[in-house]
Amino acid sequence: MDTLQRPMDTLQRPKDTLQRPKDTLQRPMDTLQRPMDTLQTLMDTLQKPMDTLQRPMDTLRRLMDTAETYGHSAETYGHSAETYGHSAETYGHCRDLWTLCRDLWTLCRDQWTLQRLMDTL
Repeated sequence: MDTLQRPMDTLQRPKDTLQRPKDTLQRPMDTLQRPMDTLQTLMDTLQKPMDTLQRPMDTLRRLMDTAETYGHSAETYGHSAETYGHSAETYGHCRDLWTLCRDLWTLCRDQWTLQRLMDTL
C-alpha cells in the first residue's frame, strides 16, 4: 500500500506548487480592494447631497412650467380688459420665476462643483 501512496504524493506536490502562486497573487488583489471600497464609500457619501439637490431642482422645474402656463394664459386673453389683471399677476410670477431661476442656477453650480470634486477623487 505504501508503494501506491508515494506516486500519489508525488502527483499531489505539483498541484500544491501551482496553488502557491495563486495565493501569492490574491494578497495584492485584496490590498487593492480596500482603497477601492473606501473610494466607493466616499462616492456614496457624495451622492446623498446630490440627491438632496435633485428634489429642489425638480420643484423649480415644475414651477417654471407653471409660470410658462401663466404666460400663455395671459397671451390667450389678447387685448381685453381682463388681460391687464392677468398681466399684473404674470409680472409677479415672472419676478418670482426670475428669483427661482437664480436659485436653480446656484444649485446647478453647487452640483457641478460636487461633480468636479467627485471626478478629482
